[in-house]
Amino acid sequence: MKKHLLRILVGLSVVAAFFFHSRADYELPFIRKLENIAFDARLALTMPGGVDPGVVILDIDEKSLKEREQGGGGRWPWPRDRLALLVDKLFDKYKIEVLGFDVVFAERDETSGIRVLDRLAGDTLSKNKQFQSEVDRLRPELDYDAIFGNKLRNRKVVMGYTFNKENEKKGQLPAPAFDEAYLKGRKLPQADKWTGYSGNIKILQENAASGGHFNPDNDIDGVIRKVPMVINYDGNYYESLSLAMVRSLLGMPPIELVFADYAGGDAELEELRIAGLKIPVDNKARALIPYRGPGRSFKYISISDIMNDRIDVAELRGKLALVGTSAPGLLDLRVSPVDAQYPGVEAHANLVAGILDDRMKRDPAYADGLQLIVVILVGLVLAVLMPFLSVLSATVLTVFITVLVIGTNLALYQYGNFVLPVAGNVLLILALFTLNTVWGYFTETRSKKQITGLFGQYVPPEIVEQMSKDPNNVSFEPASRECTVLFTDVRGFTTISEGLDPKALSDLMNEFLTPLTEVIFKHHGTIDKYMGDCIMAFWGAPLANPEHAHAGVVAGLEMHRTLNELQPKFKEKYKIGTVNSINWARVSAQVIYY
Repeated sequence: MKKHLLRILVGLSVVAAFFFHSRADYELPFIRKLENIAFDARLALTMPGGVDPGVVILDIDEKSLKEREQGGGGRWPWPRDRLALLVDKLFDKYKIEVLGFDVVFAERDETSGIRVLDRLAGDTLSKNKQFQSEVDRLRPELDYDAIFGNKLRNRKVVMGYTFNKENEKKGQLPAPAFDEAYLKGRKLPQADKWTGYSGNIKILQENAASGGHFNPDNDIDGVIRKVPMVINYDGNYYESLSLAMVRSLLGMPPIELVFADYAGGDAELEELRIAGLKIPVDNKARALIPYRGPGRSFKYISISDIMNDRIDVAELRGKLALVGTSAPGLLDLRVSPVDAQYPGVEAHANLVAGILDDRMKRDPAYADGLQLIVVILVGLVLAVLMPFLSVLSATVLTVFITVLVIGTNLALYQYGNFVLPVAGNVLLILALFTLNTVWGYFTETRSKKQITGLFGQYVPPEIVEQMSKDPNNVSFEPASRECTVLFTDVRGFTTISEGLDPKALSDLMNEFLTPLTEVIFKHHGTIDKYMGDCIMAFWGAPLANPEHAHAGVVAGLEMHRTLNELQPKFKEKYKIGTVNSINWARVSAQVIYY
């Protein structure tokens, strides 16, 4: 435990970094980016696919812009009398249930010429009674805004609009969904402070059943994953286009706000409810878009085909319809998790369908608390346990815990509709694994070098290799162990050395010591020291060997045979007699490593 303490402390410091990130004491931006990537991956794996049967998109496409049949024109916005005809067809002929406009009509229609006539009637021809009378007669036919507004009356039409931060106020806002008093003292934070809006002209908004904003909420990577269901503007709360369409379908039931009370903190918004339908939101009232699939997961019908009666009534009967555009020239293409060029109108279609089908994903406020629990449990287990494991065991444990964390997270996402953090957990696991693997590698490398440096010249290579493979089992502390010790020296070495010059004496020692050392190593003995003409070797250390006595005796006998084979060479080359002297003993020795 003591030798692993530093590694455990470093691992715990890594866990602490992820812990404080999960607590939101500070945020690691790259983890947030990884969480977005993980969300997109889960979405891609679990999207239901197919085409939703309940919501259709009435597309202002290139075909509609170019086609000029029945005076449709080739530019947008179209004359409002044409849109009035469109509304008539949709409700009277095609029997749709709800119509939503993912466009805003913030300016008055100037295509009929009525504005020119009004200016003339109020200026140059103000005293011409005949002209004034003719203008009054033509007004009902030329006031396209009034014509369009009248067609919206008593129909489930939801007008779209946007909020902005430029203090610019155009048109008229619809009635708010609720005000501050409705919150009964509770707080509903908003990520952005909206200071302006671009609404529809008064006659259109007042005649429509409702209105909804289509402000997206872009993530830091520019991708649309959430839409605020309600936005606070000037103390009032305004609903999104998708929420307004669902409420219109259900007869405009009130919005019920569901807060969760957590110990030690303020109550946080958890979901909206309308007529029994639940819309999970975060504390900023944002809902995750339940993307059904890539672009075109809803039926697209060209508005020109509706205007020219080319569509079967059955394709629209009883449907919720959204007017929007897929034409690149109208600049309503967004970056989504499923497509880099995604029609903005389809994001609202996904929300409408998701609310009605109960497919909304839940990003609860307590997700951070669950994240803390996972970080603590997984982090502590790995930080404390990994230093004691081999690389193989650590790898198996890492793979197991990673699969468990990802699998559990994916199951909760798919079957419980919970969106919980996962990237930070996986990154923590990999960080601890990498830390311990790298640490172990350098520690083991250092131990191998240390062992090789200490024993490489005196211990058989195979024993050094065995020791270096498991350095943890090699102790450098003094130990009492029974060993077999062997001594060998040259009998009459003083007389021999006096008769030889230094070069010849050196050669003799090399030719004497080298083959005997090889024999000792062959029988797994350890060289303790060379003392002039003497070799001291032992068996039973540094690695224990229960057969140390047998190995030492066998080595001594083979050394005798080796010396006998060398005698003729020594006599001829150095003119000396027999070179021989080997003794061995079984002793209880205090073996100390330096």
